Amino acid sequence: MTAVAEHHFPDYEGQHAHYVKLVAVANRLLQNEGISDACDHIETAALLECLQIPGPNAEAALQMIDSCLDEFDTLATDLAA
Repeated sequence: MTAVAEHHFPDYEGQHAHYVKLVAVANRLLQNEGISDACDHIETAALLECLQIPGPNAEAALQMIDSCLDEFDTLATDLAA
């Protein structure tokens, strides 16, 4: 719950800070795809460094997500029905 509530504030330092930063990174990466509502006040690279996620690994994950967008759309449609 905290990760969702605080994801626009990735400098959050509470108990679940890593989850908040992870959601913020995901939003930042998806923002390039036009899918996100990410905030821009902390650099993506700084968040990745804090989480100890190499940039190429983040980009590879984004490519995997991008290849599944049709399936995500179908899932969202089915869940909304």
